[in-house]
Amino acid sequence: MRPTVIEKSFESNGHTCLVTFSEVTWCRCGYVLVENSSILFGRRYDEVRGVTPHGGLTFSDYIDFGGSRKWALGFDCAHYGDEPDVESGELLLDDAPPEVWAAFPKMTFWGDSAHVWTLDDVVSELEEMSAQMARIEGATCKG
Repeated sequence: MRPTVIEKSFESNGHTCLVTFSEVTWCRCGYVLVENSSILFGRRYDEVRGVTPHGGLTFSDYIDFGGSRKWALGFDCAHYGDEPDVESGELLLDDAPPEVWAAFPKMTFWGDSAHVWTLDDVVSELEEMSAQMARIEGATCKG
């Protein structure tokens, strides 16, 4: 299986942010890269307080970006009540192998009033998440 598609990268509140699209869930994930000097560097997602993106933090690990490995905190949009983005999936994954398309109908995590998390939605979540992280980092520097 090929890597997840990076849909967008941008800077917010002094952090690099990434929006990815998963060919497994057909949903987006958001990541904020953490500098080595940050109090948040190396912290597991379940140890981080005060950072509250959609569904909570669900990821903390190194990721490859820009030719190097970076620590990242992240969240996903594949919770109960989140619906796969079929329209974007068809555009972004048009050359996906047959097993990706075969798996799609079997995914049943969305609810009766599900929400598709668009690229703009995830960018907004990342902007708020990076602001929360910057406040934590700033408070640590002052304290």
